[in-house]
Amino acid sequence: NEEVSVSELADVVLEDATSVALNKMPFESTTPLGEAGSNLLERARRALGEPELTTIHRLDIGTSGACWFARRPEYVAPLALALEQGEKTYLALARGITHEKGTIRRPLLDAGRPRPALTRYRRRAVVAGHSWLELRPEHGRKHQLRRHLASIGHAILGDDRYGQAASNRHFSHRHGLDRPFLHCAALRLPLAHGRVEIAAPLAGDLAAVLDALGY
Repeated sequence: NEEVSVSELADVVLEDATSVALNKMPFESTTPLGEAGSNLLERARRALGEPELTTIHRLDIGTSGACWFARRPEYVAPLALALEQGEKTYLALARGITHEKGTIRRPLLDAGRPRPALTRYRRRAVVAGHSWLELRPEHGRKHQLRRHLASIGHAILGDDRYGQAASNRHFSHRHGLDRPFLHCAALRLPLAHGRVEIAAPLAGDLAAVLDALGY
């Protein structure tokens, strides 16, 4: 098999004794998914020469940003606890103009039953009539941010599952947006050796959309 270098893999944004974090690009699953060919976990194992690498924090195929892996399975439990006790920050461009800040507290169906789910948001700016948001989920339910924002009438632009079709078509045709405008920008973690921030710069395709909108 052809070797994959780390630079071809993704930007490494953290390396320590127990974990590695990568800035995941969109359109690749974090872990094996159905018959999908490539996935970030398997490519990271090859590129880093670490066959026991295990996912701690995973992102949807269409979401970019910070993706965190344990070097060995036995490291997962304490690192997952740190993730639960820490803070996740996402960036999103949502349809329409939201309040300046707010809290969405709506249970979401997970494995067939309603589970608590809370998302805090803060509007950074209004960009061409839409909201440039900072999102902080308190839980990690499936598609939580996308479902929560859609539930208050401000779906994430480019989201073809929960979003508004006309807005998505406009952003696809005018700005080439072909996925949800959602990026995991930072994980702030209370680790044994101190607090650590994993920061992932905004993906180029999303930055280009903001630029085209004059932001």
